[in-house]
Amino acid sequence: MIQRAGALQVRLRVAAPIDAHPITAVFGAPTVGAAIDDPDRLVILAEDDSGRPIGWAKIHRCPHDDEQAPAGHYLGGLGVIGAWRRRGIGTALTVPRMAWIRKRTDEIWCVINPRNEASLALHTGLGFREVGRGPRFHTTTFDGGVGVLLCAREVPPVDTLTP
Repeated sequence: MIQRAGALQVRLRVAAPIDAHPITAVFGAPTVGAAIDDPDRLVILAEDDSGRPIGWAKIHRCPHDDEQAPAGHYLGGLGVIGAWRRRGIGTALTVPRMAWIRKRTDEIWCVINPRNEASLALHTGLGFREVGRGPRFHTTTFDGGVGVLLCAREVPPVDTLTP
């Protein structure tokens, strides 16, 4: 699928097992192969005109509550190559993940390091609201010691969201 990311056109597609190595090599995501193979997860790849990976993002499902965060589908693992940042690719990778989750549940979760102001702005701009802070959510810990738990419950229908 060709997606507009700001003034750019970026090709987005669901990652296949053959994409695990390039995603790991470019973005340092060693567990992406397991995510690609898991039907409860989704990995999306963004490519430039020549088919080179320029971004990726995934979803994971936490089947159980922990002390800090509920069970549910979480956005996670979003990466964009430095030269391609601040061009709308993160949003282009996030909207289809939200659509995928929305088909399964009414709640979309994510955890973010509060130091990552760009990610906080992206997610709050798409309807996420802070519901908690803590040192760990499920297996995720945070540089700086505290993370933010966000949830989107009353998100507009995904077809009205524009990347």
